[in-house]
Amino acid sequence: LFDAGRLRAQAEIGASLRDRAVFAYEAAVRNAFADTENALTAVQRLREQLDEAEARRTATREVLRIAHNRYRNGYSSYLEELDAQRNAFSAETTVLQLRASWLQAHVDLYRALGGGWAPGG
Repeated sequence: LFDAGRLRAQAEIGASLRDRAVFAYEAAVRNAFADTENALTAVQRLREQLDEAEARRTATREVLRIAHNRYRNGYSSYLEELDAQRNAFSAETTVLQLRASWLQAHVDLYRALGGGWAPGG
């Protein structure tokens, strides 16, 4: 009789531990799916932004070329060319920042999918 109560209590403790482990596993799976979805979304969003920034960079390079030709031929001031240079450099900086973010998003996606690497090698 006394052993039955102890066995029942041990069974309840075992069931409680099992339920806690199942809950933790389910939470880990949900978090992994959420992390993966967020990383995929970030990669896609940053690629779209990068494409737009590259198009803007191309346009500012063309504006700079035209401004340089206009200045060289005496149709505009050097200030117009400097302004075009500033815009071109700004567009280039934006492209580089977005490319770095896009690459970091790929690393985050790799990690979310369970990837990893050993430090230093």
